[in-house]
Amino acid sequence: LSEFMIEDIPQKQVYTHKEYQKLLLDFKVFISGSDQIWNPNYVNEFQLLAFATNCKKIAYASSIGTSMIPDDKKELYINNLSGFDHISLRESTGARIISELLPEKNPRTVLDPTFLLEPEEWTAFGKKGILEFVLPARYLLVYLIGNQSFYSDYIKNIASHYDDIPIIIIKSIENEGFNIEGAINYRDAGPREFVKLISYATAVCTDSFHACAISINLSKQFVVLKRHSDETLESQNSRIYDLLTHFNLSDRLFDSINARLDEINYTDISCQLRNERSECINYLQNSIEH
Repeated sequence: LSEFMIEDIPQKQVYTHKEYQKLLLDFKVFISGSDQIWNPNYVNEFQLLAFATNCKKIAYASSIGTSMIPDDKKELYINNLSGFDHISLRESTGARIISELLPEKNPRTVLDPTFLLEPEEWTAFGKKGILEFVLPARYLLVYLIGNQSFYSDYIKNIASHYDDIPIIIIKSIENEGFNIEGAINYRDAGPREFVKLISYATAVCTDSFHACAISINLSKQFVVLKRHSDETLESQNSRIYDLLTHFNLSDRLFDSINARLDEINYTDISCQLRNERSECINYLQNSIEH
């Protein structure tokens, strides 16, 4: 990841408050987004662009990630988001929440930024990934952030659906100890390797929003495991539910050991995605220019 950041993400180091103030003057537009940047469990004024004054502020696909904002945090959102020129959110649940707080802003729902790239662009990006092992011809890719007790049994059942193909596990920082006997454990995946492994997988099993999103964009067969109980305050299930519902893929949530695993037909989904990608790019361009 550190190599990717250095090579692909332009960065500027700021060491003094004077340099920081000067830097702010160099920019006319600030854009916030996307992944859980407005989650009430982590949000602060910086993420709400409180530092940006006398400039245009745009939220593109900013994500709340939960199904509610606590009452004691609502004023924080209202005070800071009232200064935004354009507000869009990644999940319909989030758009509804902000609409209730700031109806005059008319927030809309847009695609996650990863969907703004064409599948061919992601495939080309993934091909730059360097793996330290030979990929099997067919494999089940597993990427899990949570660590629910039922994960292992569910994954074994999913693998059996695909004739017990080899399993490759991308280790996450949050769930580094997870393992399945006989699986290939890969700890050194950067962004390129992550995309590469998804693009060549026979199927993907995950509880990650972005593993789902990239799987959909690349028309991959995938299965989602539920990371949180819906009743817990820290639950982030709403963003997964909204994503699956948006593309009529709610049946990909594998919530039973005996759940069916029908093949996904991507004909209509790919058409929907092309149309919405164009709309969202136009929305972002218009927000910047007007």
